[in-house]
Amino acid sequence: MSGDLAATYGTPGTPGNGPGKLQNPYGVCIDAYNNIFIADQKNKKIHVVSPQGKFVKFVLADDELEGGPLALDITKDNQLVVTMYKSNFVKIFKYLK
Repeated sequence: MSGDLAATYGTPGTPGNGPGKLQNPYGVCIDAYNNIFIADQKNKKIHVVSPQGKFVKFVLADDELEGGPLALDITKDNQLVVTMYKSNFVKIFKYLK
Protein backbone atom coordinates (compact mmCIF):
# COMPACT_ATOMS: atom_id res chain seq x y z
CA MET A 1 0.00 0.00 0.00
CA SER A 2 1.40 3.36 -1.00
CA GLY A 3 -0.67 5.49 1.39
CA ASP A 4 -1.99 7.64 -1.46
CA LEU A 5 -5.35 9.29 -0.85
CA ALA A 6 -8.05 7.39 -2.76
CA ALA A 7 -11.09 9.61 -2.11
CA THR A 8 -12.56 12.22 0.22
CA TYR A 9 -16.10 13.02 1.28
CA GLY A 10 -17.30 16.25 2.82
CA THR A 11 -16.11 19.82 2.62
CA PRO A 12 -13.61 20.75 5.34
CA GLY A 13 -14.62 23.84 7.27
CA THR A 14 -18.10 23.92 5.67
CA PRO A 15 -20.67 22.39 8.02
CA GLY A 16 -24.18 21.92 6.71
CA ASN A 17 -27.07 19.51 6.51
CA GLY A 18 -27.10 17.94 3.04
CA PRO A 19 -25.11 15.48 0.95
CA GLY A 20 -21.41 15.99 1.58
CA LYS A 21 -22.09 18.20 4.59
CA LEU A 22 -20.93 16.67 7.87
CA GLN A 23 -21.10 17.97 11.43
CA ASN A 24 -19.19 15.78 13.87
CA PRO A 25 -18.73 12.61 11.83
CA TYR A 26 -18.04 9.74 14.20
CA GLY A 27 -18.35 6.08 13.28
CA VAL A 28 -17.84 4.53 9.89
CA CYS A 29 -18.38 1.02 8.54
CA ILE A 30 -18.43 -0.69 5.17
CA ASP A 31 -21.10 -3.02 3.74
CA ALA A 32 -20.71 -6.07 1.50
CA TYR A 33 -20.77 -3.78 -1.58
CA ASN A 34 -17.95 -1.57 -0.23
CA ASN A 35 -20.32 1.35 0.41
CA ILE A 36 -19.12 3.50 3.29
CA PHE A 37 -21.57 4.43 6.06
CA ILE A 38 -20.79 7.58 8.04
CA ALA A 39 -22.46 8.52 11.33
CA ASP A 40 -23.13 12.28 11.16
CA GLN A 41 -23.84 12.99 14.82
CA LYS A 42 -24.92 16.65 14.86
CA ASN A 43 -27.02 16.41 11.67
CA LYS A 44 -28.64 13.18 12.95
CA LYS A 45 -28.08 11.36 9.67
CA ILE A 46 -26.24 8.36 8.25
CA HIS A 47 -24.61 9.08 4.90
CA VAL A 48 -23.95 6.25 2.44
CA VAL A 49 -20.98 6.98 0.20
CA SER A 50 -19.58 5.00 -2.73
CA PRO A 51 -16.04 3.59 -2.59
CA GLN A 52 -15.09 6.51 -4.86
CA GLY A 53 -16.30 9.05 -2.26
CA LYS A 54 -19.58 10.00 -3.99
CA PHE A 55 -22.82 10.52 -2.06
CA VAL A 56 -25.30 7.66 -2.61
CA LYS A 57 -28.13 8.35 -0.12
CA PHE A 58 -29.14 8.85 3.48
CA VAL A 59 -30.36 5.61 5.06
CA LEU A 60 -31.61 7.04 8.33
CA ALA A 61 -32.23 10.56 9.48
CA ASP A 62 -33.69 12.86 12.11
CA ASP A 63 -36.52 11.19 14.07
CA GLU A 64 -35.01 7.71 13.76
CA LEU A 65 -31.72 8.97 15.16
CA GLU A 66 -32.66 11.19 18.09
CA GLY A 67 -29.53 12.35 19.83
CA GLY A 68 -27.46 11.51 16.75
CA PRO A 69 -25.61 8.37 15.70
CA LEU A 70 -22.13 7.54 16.97
CA ALA A 71 -20.74 4.08 16.22
CA LEU A 72 -21.92 1.90 13.32
CA ASP A 73 -21.60 -1.71 12.27
CA ILE A 74 -23.26 -3.97 9.72
CA THR A 75 -24.06 -7.56 10.61
CA LYS A 76 -23.74 -10.55 8.30
CA ASP A 77 -27.56 -10.39 8.02
CA ASN A 78 -27.35 -6.85 6.57
CA GLN A 79 -28.62 -5.13 9.68
CA LEU A 80 -27.22 -1.72 10.51
CA VAL A 81 -26.36 -1.43 14.21
CA VAL A 82 -26.22 2.15 15.54
CA THR A 83 -25.21 3.45 18.95
CA MET A 84 -27.01 6.65 19.86
CA TYR A 85 -25.59 9.77 21.50
CA LYS A 86 -27.15 10.57 24.91
CA SER A 87 -29.84 7.90 24.44
CA ASN A 88 -28.35 4.96 26.38
CA PHE A 89 -29.41 2.36 23.83
CA VAL A 90 -28.49 0.72 20.54
CA LYS A 91 -30.81 0.58 17.52
CA ILE A 92 -30.77 -2.13 14.87
CA PHE A 93 -32.19 -1.45 11.40
CA LYS A 94 -32.67 -3.59 8.31
CA TYR A 95 -31.19 -1.39 5.58
CA LEU A 96 -31.28 -3.81 2.62
CA LYS A 97 -34.39 -5.60 1.41
